[in-house]
Parts: sequence; C-alpha cells; structure tokens
Amino acid sequence: MRIPNQRIVQLAVIIALGLFVSCGGGSESSSPPPPPPPPPPNAIQVTIQPAQVFQTWEAWRGVLSGPNFKDSAGVEKDLTPQVISGALDDLANDLGVTGVRNNLHRNQDLELTNDNADPHSINWAGFNFAQTFRPDPTGPLVDPVRRMKEMIIPLRNRVEARGDPFNMYMTLGYRKGDFPAHWLSDPEEYAELAEACILWLRNGSPSPPGFQVALTPTYWTIVNEPDLGTPTFSSADIAGYVAATGARFAGMAISTKIQTSETSTPNINFLNGVLNGPNVGQFVGLISYHGYDYDSLLMPASFSLRNQTRAAAQALSTAQGRTIGTAMTEICCHPGWGTGKYDVAIGRARDLYWNATEADVSVWENFGLMNPCNTVGCSGTGSQALLALDGDLSKTIKLPIYYVMRQYMRYIRPGYQRVGTSCSNCTSDAVVGLNVKPLAFRSPAGKFVVVVINDQATSQAISLLGLPAGTYDITGVDPTIAQTPMTFPTQTISAGQALTVPFPALAVVTVVQR
Repeated sequence: MRIPNQRIVQLAVIIALGLFVSCGGGSESSSPPPPPPPPPPNAIQVTIQPAQVFQTWEAWRGVLSGPNFKDSAGVEKDLTPQVISGALDDLANDLGVTGVRNNLHRNQDLELTNDNADPHSINWAGFNFAQTFRPDPTGPLVDPVRRMKEMIIPLRNRVEARGDPFNMYMTLGYRKGDFPAHWLSDPEEYAELAEACILWLRNGSPSPPGFQVALTPTYWTIVNEPDLGTPTFSSADIAGYVAATGARFAGMAISTKIQTSETSTPNINFLNGVLNGPNVGQFVGLISYHGYDYDSLLMPASFSLRNQTRAAAQALSTAQGRTIGTAMTEICCHPGWGTGKYDVAIGRARDLYWNATEADVSVWENFGLMNPCNTVGCSGTGSQALLALDGDLSKTIKLPIYYVMRQYMRYIRPGYQRVGTSCSNCTSDAVVGLNVKPLAFRSPAGKFVVVVINDQATSQAISLLGLPAGTYDITGVDPTIAQTPMTFPTQTISAGQALTVPFPALAVVTVVQR
C-alpha cells in the first residue's frame, strides 16, 4: 500500500512525539496517560492567555427548512418522520446547533392592505401568519405552521433538553419596494405587524388548531439586508422602525430585543446611522451583519469594518450598562467553494475564526442548517448546509462541512468565554492570512476548549502552552479523513507543561479539558 507523503510526515511527527493516533474510538486505560514530551525546538507554539477575556458565546444558528423539499429530480416530497427525527438529533445533540432564524417572506403577502388604519388595535382578519407560500416559483411550498410544529419546536425541545437556551430570531425577507405604503409612512404600522406576529407565536391570538408554540423570539430583525434592492432603506428608516418596534415589545412586557442592522456585509456607516437614531439604543440586543465579503480570505479593509462593528457594540454596551454582542448571521455560496467539499468546510472555519477574533461575534450562523444535495449520494458539489440531505431525500449525509464545524460547535457552548492566544514561530499567507488560527474558550466551570486550524499545505507539530494542569481529549479532521474524525491519544499535563499535537495539513483539531 502506498502511503501519501502527507501521512508519512504525520506518522514521523507522531513517532517523534511518542504518540499513537487511532482513527475511531479506542478504549482508555484505567491508569492516567503518560505526560507528553517537551515540544520539538521548531514547533509552532500557541500560548493560551486566560487573563485576556473577550466575548461570551451565545448561539449557533441558521435557517431550518422543511419538512418538505424538492429532490434532485425536482419532485416535491415530505421528509419521513424517521429522517426528520434523526436530522434534528444530529443538529442539536451531535453538531451543537442552539437556535434558528425564522423568516417572514414577502410572498406571504402579509398585510398588503392596512388591517384597520389603527396601529394600536389589531384586526386579526388583516393578518395570516399561517398562510402557505412559495419563496420562488420553482421552490417547495412553505407551510409556516408545519415548519414550526415539525421542525423548529422539536429542535427547540432537544436544545433545551441539553440544558442550553434556545435562541430564535424573526426577520423579514422584504425589500423596501415590497413594503406596503402604510408601513413606509408610519413605523407604528410596522410595529403592529411585529406585535401581531409575536402574539401569534405566543398563542395570544387566533392560531390553527393544535398549534401550541408558546415561543417568544430572542430577537427581532427589522428587515433582511436593508442595504440591498431598489430603492434601499436608509439608516434613518431602520432607526425609526427600531424605536417603534422596540417600544412596542417593551409595552408587551416581553424579553425580545432588536437585532440590527443585518446588512449584506459589515457596514459601519449604516450601523452608526441606525444606532444614532433617537430612542434606538435601549432596544438593541445584538448587532449583526452578513459575511458576503468572504473573510475566509485575507481582507484587511473588511477586518477594519469588523473591528469598528465590535467597537460600536462595546460603546453601546457601556452607554446602556449591559452587554450587547455582535453576530455574523449569514454566509454561503463563495464562488471558490463550489468545486469540492473540504474547501467549503475550511472556508467556513476561516470565516468563523476571523469573525470571532476581529468582530468578537458571540453568534455565528451558517445560512442553511439542512438542505438537499443536487445528486443522489451527494456525489456532485454537495450542499453548503451544515447537514446535507441526500438528493432523493431518503437520508441525511454528513459532508466535511458538518465535521469541520462540529469541531467548534459541539465543544464551544453558550456561556463559554473566549480568552486570548498568541503564537510564536507562526507565519502569514497572502491568501488565507495566519497559517495557524487558534480559538480558545473557557467554560463557566473553568474548563478550556481550544480549536486550531493548521492552515498550511504541510503537516506541523503545534504545541499549546498556558493550559492548566489536567487531562485533555483531542480530536480532529483533515482533507484525507474529512468524514471520519480522528481521535488522538488523551494527554495529561502538569502546570506549565506544553501539550503538543501533530497537525496534518489543513487540519482542524480540538483540545478539550476534562
């Protein structure tokens, strides 16, 4: 059998370190594992700096479609209960998803005609949040009630059963040209729509028989990507809607805050225009943007916008006397991610790294949580959702994006706080930036999780310093075993001792303190 050069290098490093790598589980000895040897002189050294503290993680979210999809032949089908149950188990209990984005779509034709010309008196005949619709003429039919009952609520139940808070936000998939005239002329009329929707979700309004949701959204976004379309919304437009809608929620005595400004890329001028509006700051709970400037690549100008977004959130937090975080809430479809599968996965990991370190995001969203592949067996380019559906909708398939993002999502949980890192013997590349990308978090119980990308075309020993004494479990994925994560031997270190791991090329490795 011919061993690829990359694996020869990896095995040589492992032998030099006195380690053994097993693919799959493996039994653990009852005695503690031997302490690791000192790092090789040329090892890259990542030092954890616990005294430096940053954002507290809040949620892993995305759009959860279904229960019906169109298969690769264009036939619309319902997923079987078995496929749904298995998929939701994977998303919540294995991958670590903790929330969803839920869309109100312009094709629902919500309140095109004013319900009663009184924005403080809801005429329920003017609203139909249960109306089915197609987002586009060729797409599958969306039934909001079925999606809530069969997909979102069962996911919520699984998340809460794990002990995590469920995080959901509502957003409008509208352009300014889709807004009814009375929403445009009076922000209170828009606020009435938001009030009605939340009452519907909370069973405070007429609901379909058996539709028992009792769900209050964590956040409300005024509109998706207000900076796109013709005409576009101005910052002043959005500020007016934030003030009216936030006041409406406060009057309802609910916890829902406004998530703003949800632009298509980080846009500090638009954001500041919203935040500087009258009576806005008190209602904002999260500052969000989409990642379509694709910061899996090295783009310092975009980093500057992320830095400024972080600074805006910090300034607002100080002014309001409470923590207001940042969020990257949509990314997909980079043209360079369409030719393979691991390229999609590593691109998403880089995006998370840049957003976590340059914008201090506490929420990160892949656009889709679950969508079909374009072929049976996902033999084509696959799906860019976190969990793929086979082209015939008969089962789910875990592509590399699932396993790479699992290295983060499964282990970095809500309530964990990011701590600082530094790197010696590290280099930078003009395309992907830092060749070693570490993220370190500490749990409320004081346990550490470190996820590192070896963003290089060669294997490399990487040593972690600054971790407390303890026992650490180590797992990872790389392009050669992207759908079969590897398990490294457990390591136990004393205070001041380094933990050294052989990283294959382009590997993502997670170290978890027991």
